[in-house]
Amino acid sequence: MTQGNHRDLAQLSLEFLQARHRLMGYLVGLLGDGYTAEDILQETWLRLARAHEKGVEIEDVIPWSRGTARHLVQHHWRKKGKKHELVNSDLLDLVDMSFEENEQNEIDGSRRDALRLCLSQLPKNSLSLLNMKYEEGLSFKAIAVKLERSPSALMMNLSRIRTKLGECVERRIRFEEFSWT
Repeated sequence: MTQGNHRDLAQLSLEFLQARHRLMGYLVGLLGDGYTAEDILQETWLRLARAHEKGVEIEDVIPWSRGTARHLVQHHWRKKGKKHELVNSDLLDLVDMSFEENEQNEIDGSRRDALRLCLSQLPKNSLSLLNMKYEEGLSFKAIAVKLERSPSALMMNLSRIRTKLGECVERRIRFEEFSWT
């Protein structure tokens, strides 16, 4: 493993396993055959492990795995001598884009759910401040007059609330990822 390869194989494997069902759906959608899809999924993981051993830095397991699986599908079709309707790489690009959009929607939905839960746990005065700033669109000066506080104190307070919300959302997402494994 090279110096720049910070993540260990266990972490990469965990991310791969968390995405297993999405990758399997992608493969079955391309191949129409669950058994071949499973074989290619396993080969994709083996290539992930080999790449890690060689020191390849894999930033995001899901796109890397999907790209590897895509190449394995194309190889499978060439080996079988099949002229498949999706062999056109432009069409495969569209399929990839569709899966990427779906993954982003899942991530956004998960973050949104975590944010709602974290917001529900804030004290009433913090919610009120957030509402005045983001829902009502009031300036710090207007909020300061309304609450009889200094604008700088409100800015600091809002900064702390945003930090706490961010930490809460990250904890919720990590908990959700952990509970799926």
